[in-house]
Amino acid sequence: MQIEDNEFVGHAACPTPACSVFDFLALHFESYRKAIDYLIEKYYNLASLPTGLGWESVRDQIAERLKADREQFQSVLALRRAFLTQPGGFTEAAMYCRRREWDPDQIWRMIYFAKGRDLNRVLQHRLERDDAFEADECYVVFPYMKNRHTFGLLETRDLILSEKHIRTVVLNPSRYLFLGLHTCFPNNRGTRVFSTIQEAASMFSSDTEQGHFLFGFLHTRFNPKCEINERPLRSGIFIVSENTDYQTLANTSGAFETFEVLDRGGRFAQASEPMSWHDYADTSVVRALSEIPEDPEQLETQKQTAVVSRSQKQASQGFYVSGGMHILENSTGYLATKPGTDEVFPFANFVIRIDTGLWFPDSEEIYFAGWIIVSGQPVPFVISNSQMHQPKAILWQAQRAVNRSGIPNLSMPTVTEPAHQRKLVNILAQQIGKKPTLTGVQVLVIIGLIRRQEEPTTPTVRIGLPTRCQHQRHGSLHPHRQSAIARDA
Repeated sequence: MQIEDNEFVGHAACPTPACSVFDFLALHFESYRKAIDYLIEKYYNLASLPTGLGWESVRDQIAERLKADREQFQSVLALRRAFLTQPGGFTEAAMYCRRREWDPDQIWRMIYFAKGRDLNRVLQHRLERDDAFEADECYVVFPYMKNRHTFGLLETRDLILSEKHIRTVVLNPSRYLFLGLHTCFPNNRGTRVFSTIQEAASMFSSDTEQGHFLFGFLHTRFNPKCEINERPLRSGIFIVSENTDYQTLANTSGAFETFEVLDRGGRFAQASEPMSWHDYADTSVVRALSEIPEDPEQLETQKQTAVVSRSQKQASQGFYVSGGMHILENSTGYLATKPGTDEVFPFANFVIRIDTGLWFPDSEEIYFAGWIIVSGQPVPFVISNSQMHQPKAILWQAQRAVNRSGIPNLSMPTVTEPAHQRKLVNILAQQIGKKPTLTGVQVLVIIGLIRRQEEPTTPTVRIGLPTRCQHQRHGSLHPHRQSAIARDA
């Protein structure tokens, strides 16, 4: 086994595909309690407990939880064995594989076939009585994994009616789950990611039939409602096909530290060689924008409306229309393109994002707060309503914010095409119409006094106070933004 980040990972022929550090030490010391005692003795300085608790009071609970987690993993993993050891009882499963051009000798690394009685035994604490599987029926199981030693969920389908979904059982939720993670070995050349299960399984079978085991093959499942509680995988190359949806591609990008795209067919952008996700996204946006007529609000056909919708989704953060040009944000700043053409040019090396407005009734002034992003770094930004209509004032405020940030080696905000400087006014105007406005309190206070009287435990200054004064829309400001506004005031 090899150490891969925080896991011990086995090779293709290893009987134990993966385990955690605790699992590995438990194998060595023959119990989880001894493993925990060893870790407490050797690495006590790397762990901490809440005040009043000692290791003796929680050691047994930790050991039981680790043991239960490992038993769950091994019991689910055991579902794949029946197809290998009892081929006579899984004739239908073998035919199922051949119809889909899957290698029946190797597909068990990615997809399981199990009898209902085995599923009922493994999932007995997860199923209601009415949810039990038919004991003698054979099911196809798609095991999505949280990491190599933890199953996230099991999706089961009918083996005969292959498109009929039977049940999805969630075991350990996570924002990103992976089907085929046990095809990703430490000595692989890379990992290929596919938009459908069929594509991933077919390509894996093609590779293993030749005895290569050169690549890992994955299909990902994305749940935005779950937290990110696992480190992203190191790298992956998404293979775009005619079945690929752009939103799926965008969602998958967050599951990998280094994410590249291969799109030889040019579905969204031409990428005959692996291209970084950011470059691919920018290129696909430019192409989508070139398909939009000059006046997107006057679209008449459903096809054109779909193009506009896709281009707006593909834009990394923002999409604007200004003077017959389309403006979009990317990782380096603002880009401009003329509808119906492939011509694109950058005109600013920064991006401004407005979050909220502050209205001061005494002076009848409005200030807008947000962020300026330059060189990938967010910097607090504030601008008055009177300055919003002056391109030079917008640029000056952006440069002033960067100067005051104190962040070293930060590029100075620059408009590279002065002829398009006026577009900054239109970009901000299109943002502020959708942002909430708070009522500001125009007073100078001592920070220490506010800490004692308003929020004794929170060292911040409130400028927008919805609970103390009338306001147009409910909202609150992030402490960093509050501090930035306080400094400017």
